[in-house]
Amino acid sequence: MLNPLKNQKRMRSLKLFLLLISSIIIIPITTLSQNKDSLEGDFEALQDIYEVTNGHDWTNNSGWETMTPENMGSAYGVTVNNSGRVTELRLFNNNLRNYITDSKNEPVLSEDGRYQLIDGYALKESIGNLKKLEYIDIRLNKLTGDIPLSFWELSNLRVASLGYRQVNVVDLETTKWPYPEKDDYIGNKFTGGIPSSISNMVNLERLFLERNYFYDTTIPSELFSLPKIEFIALNHNGHTGNIDNVGNAKTLKNLQIRGSDPHHSRGDNPINEILTGPLPESLGGLQNLQTVRFGGQGFTGEIPQSWSNLPSLVLLLLGGNPLSGDFPSHINNRNLPKLHTFSIKNTNIKSSIDPEYDSNKFSYYVISQTEVSGSLPDTWKNSSSPGFFNGMKIIEMQDLGLNGEFIDDLSSMYQLRHIFAHGNNFTGSLPSDWPSATSVARIYLSDNDFSGAIPATLGNMTSTTYILFGDNRLNSYEVGAISPVNLDGDGNYVSGMRGIKTFKVENNSLSQSDLDQIILDMWANVQSRLGTEWENWGTNGILDISNQSTGAGPSNTNEVNNAIQKLESAGWSVKFDGDRTPQDNSGDGDTSPTIPTLNSPSNGSTNISLSPEFTWSNERADSYRLRVKIAGSSSYVIDQNVDGTSFTPSVQLQHNTQYQWQVRSIQDGNSSSWSSSRQFTTVLDEENGGGDGSGDDEGKEEPGQIDAPVQISPQNKATNVPNSIRLKWDPVADAEHYIIHVTRENEKGEHEEFFYSDAEGVVITETEYTINRSTLPNRVHSWRVQAVIRDTKGSWSPVWQFTTANTDEASEFRTELGQNYPNPFNPTTQIRFTIAESQQVSLKVYNMAGQLVTNLVDNVDYSAGTHEVNFNASNLASGIYFYRFITGSEIVTRKMTLMK
Repeated sequence: MLNPLKNQKRMRSLKLFLLLISSIIIIPITTLSQNKDSLEGDFEALQDIYEVTNGHDWTNNSGWETMTPENMGSAYGVTVNNSGRVTELRLFNNNLRNYITDSKNEPVLSEDGRYQLIDGYALKESIGNLKKLEYIDIRLNKLTGDIPLSFWELSNLRVASLGYRQVNVVDLETTKWPYPEKDDYIGNKFTGGIPSSISNMVNLERLFLERNYFYDTTIPSELFSLPKIEFIALNHNGHTGNIDNVGNAKTLKNLQIRGSDPHHSRGDNPINEILTGPLPESLGGLQNLQTVRFGGQGFTGEIPQSWSNLPSLVLLLLGGNPLSGDFPSHINNRNLPKLHTFSIKNTNIKSSIDPEYDSNKFSYYVISQTEVSGSLPDTWKNSSSPGFFNGMKIIEMQDLGLNGEFIDDLSSMYQLRHIFAHGNNFTGSLPSDWPSATSVARIYLSDNDFSGAIPATLGNMTSTTYILFGDNRLNSYEVGAISPVNLDGDGNYVSGMRGIKTFKVENNSLSQSDLDQIILDMWANVQSRLGTEWENWGTNGILDISNQSTGAGPSNTNEVNNAIQKLESAGWSVKFDGDRTPQDNSGDGDTSPTIPTLNSPSNGSTNISLSPEFTWSNERADSYRLRVKIAGSSSYVIDQNVDGTSFTPSVQLQHNTQYQWQVRSIQDGNSSSWSSSRQFTTVLDEENGGGDGSGDDEGKEEPGQIDAPVQISPQNKATNVPNSIRLKWDPVADAEHYIIHVTRENEKGEHEEFFYSDAEGVVITETEYTINRSTLPNRVHSWRVQAVIRDTKGSWSPVWQFTTANTDEASEFRTELGQNYPNPFNPTTQIRFTIAESQQVSLKVYNMAGQLVTNLVDNVDYSAGTHEVNFNASNLASGIYFYRFITGSEIVTRKMTLMK
């Protein structure tokens, strides 16, 4: 029989043994977990990323297959510090895909129709091993699922760029994910939202996380409490709730949280979840705030009075919110001296505009589709008034029912580009004086109650592409020679027309002779030919006389020629532009020109330059006519007579746009038929900031109107350029900021992205910039720069190349730490240091006991050169102190004396 006491002793011994064993087991596991903040931990994280995102199918996986903990920095997209730890991960647009495919390489769908993930997460939890990571860019890939919680614990991360990039709608057939055919944006579509543990990211400055499936999740308050946050972009995520505590983000400069978007959906269901409640009052305390984009959300109530205390605010877009109340007269240039872009389009704001409203610095003013009524303030009508907006570029106030007189004198609006004032009840004459500059592109004044004649000064603006003043009571069209105009004159009393390219006429009191003249003059200028194309002339937007019982267009060549002879005899000037069908030349030998064969750009080609060379071949012709248009459009962006068989346009085409082009031959005054159309798509540009989620981009700048900056240095083909790259260029008028793109040649001679300011969220407002990272010696780099005006990117400058210096020539500076001055000091002194190349620097102060007193500089990026740091020791006792200068390769210590 067993002794109970002995049994109890045995049990206690067994428990102690098990406890000892468990402690032995637990200790190594805990130690192993702690050791993940190591080279081996970084290596594990990178290997998991490669595995879970189908690394073998990446666009560029150089160095990943042969990666070891010692050579991680040689892999594509990976940057390491001097200790070999990963600091940057740049896998932008590299075909990362984390869903399962079948034997046919088709995605395997789960029951809810979404793609099945390889590991159940967007990435593995091991990404949290990258404790030294400061920068990550994985945009324009195909990642979905929840972001691992460990990611939000990366306390050194400064820039997290995980968002989307827009593509052309025509590319949808190749981007059917994660819901087939339901989204015309490709890029990551993360789920699960942003956790409160983002509070760990104490160094985060910029967060780009847009167009995800975060519906029914709130934006955590911890995001706005991050001590260094400057840029937040959470557009079109489906967040709900409110952001009342945004006022905690004292360092915030740019806030983008746009709401619903018809282009963003999940399956058959659009993402309609939006933020609600009143606009946050606390936002008015953000003194550094520059831009606010809340378009398409569900904010209600009035614009808070506190928002009139934002000295740095330049852009405020609130369109598409159910805002209410009276016109926000406190949002003006007296209170907000830097504000130039303001939109309350498609809101419920009502009442009249304050007669004393000050908007003299506005460039873009959008109040359309609101309930604002009444007349324009007198300060807006009088160009000598201090409140008159001389710098205005866009006026958008259509469909409001505004009454009274319009602006009479526009001549001082030297930057004016678009006027959208249709759908009101403006009376009196059209503006008598127009800008002498030729920049005005669109004039929309239709559906008002204007009367009288069209001023002759309108004819001075030869670059205007659209003039709409139909449905008024105008009685004359003596507008001068505006040959490129698309003119809509519905519902007026037309008595003559000359020099117009396209003209739409409806509901007019025309005599038969007037109508004949318009038709024939119209035909002489429109870019089409007789035959099958002519048969469609009444429905293709060229000419519409649908409410007239007479006046059909010429039906054959003889009728056209006879009518033109009558027209010319009546004193009209007729331009043929090679469009008249030739007479029968059968008795004079075969002199008919042949139809050209189009060579390049080839049909269906993509990634075509914005200034492409068009080439074609032909057997017989004296000259040619080339025309280019955006696919689906009826107007041509290029319509040019050409002597040879090639042509490079002087104007740039638009980014990421599908175009069609044709050529016809001309010989002895006769024209061939047009060649068949060929289609191409221009190069895909970086993501555009877009409008305001509710149509606020209607008045945007047009890319072709924004000049490319003129580069200064480094000069093209320059050599021996310091490894701390400093770029300079001439300013572009009205540019709000600039975008820099730099690539670097790798070991294989291929160019890889080195620095792209737009992707990194760097806003460059000056005309020079030093890239805060060192490059490699003796490498070829390419760089270009573009200006941005109201979220529209202008033309890129030419691509210039330069070569960096060899290592021993790479810098004009030598790394050293100077003696503080004055020394001794009381209580302030300056510490000067010089670094040979851009890198992170720390500067620490210790007392005689070796205790850390303060961190003057803590792992801050500095460019190559000499820098000074001020030290205030007013709270310290007299004595000897040491200051230590730390870089990736050097540690230098000097002594200083505080005497009080």
